[in-house]
Parts: sequence; structure tokens; C-alpha cells
Amino acid sequence: MSTPSSFLVAPRITPVLDPAFRPPALATRAFRAAVQASGRPVPVAVALEQADGSVFRFRTELLPADHPQAGANPRFLERWLKFLLWSRGGYRVHFAGPADLVAGLQRHYREHPAGRFDAEIMGDRIYERPFEIRGLRSGGPAARACLHPAAGPASRGLPDRF
Repeated sequence: MSTPSSFLVAPRITPVLDPAFRPPALATRAFRAAVQASGRPVPVAVALEQADGSVFRFRTELLPADHPQAGANPRFLERWLKFLLWSRGGYRVHFAGPADLVAGLQRHYREHPAGRFDAEIMGDRIYERPFEIRGLRSGGPAARACLHPAAGPASRGLPDRF
């Protein structure tokens, strides 16, 4: 079985202060290339739900479970979800994909220190609700965005132009 480190790619120019640095973007590119080369990509979908009712949907593809490098799936999925949570936010994750990966994500956010930190920040601290990951067979909530007016001059009783 392959590990996530098998997708770590050295940059063309080695950083002097951190010669061991491997850019996540290059690892993602290598992982996605392996997924496509497998000829049998496994689609997964995530819907991030926020307290105001907004839902943001995302899709990606993973390696098939019987692929020699499928051991990298959980790490890729965890890093991808972490990026989505910190860039979009959400307290509830609806996940449509293999059941073992749902269970792995739930375990990560419940037991791993970094996962517990993210769950506490996204759940209790930001959205004031318990953080949860819900497994789905398919579908999930429809995408929707609740728009809020920007806090510009008009919201403070000032004219639009000064």
C-alpha cells in the first residue's frame, strides 16, 4: 500500500531555508494525476452547511479502494476537507462517498488532536453548534447562499459618497 508521502514532489527550486519542503499543490497535482491514470476514479462530494442555511458543494475524485496507492485517499481527503472548512466554513459536513472514508473522517475529527481543534473551532466557536460529519449514499442538500449586506457607509447611516 502506498502512503501519502509517495505523492510528495520536490519543487524545481529547493527553498534554502527548508530544503525538505514539499508544496501541497504539487502533491495534489500528483495525486489527481494518479486518480485519472487509474481509469476508475471514485467520485466523492461534500456539502458544507453553515448556521445561516448556506450550503456550499464541492466534488473531487479518489483512487479506487483496490488501487496500490489507495492508502493515500484518507490523507488527501482530510487535507482537502480541511482546506474547504477553513476557506468556506461550516459546522456540518455532508459527505457522499465510501462508508469507510466517512468513518475515517468522523474518527479524525473526534480523536485526532488537529481534527478535534478544527471541529471545536468550526463547531462550537464559530458556528456555536456541534460539528458533525454526516455520511450520505448520494446527493445531499442543494447549494444555496444566504447573502448579507456588506457593512459599508450606508449601514452606518453615512451617505454612499463622502
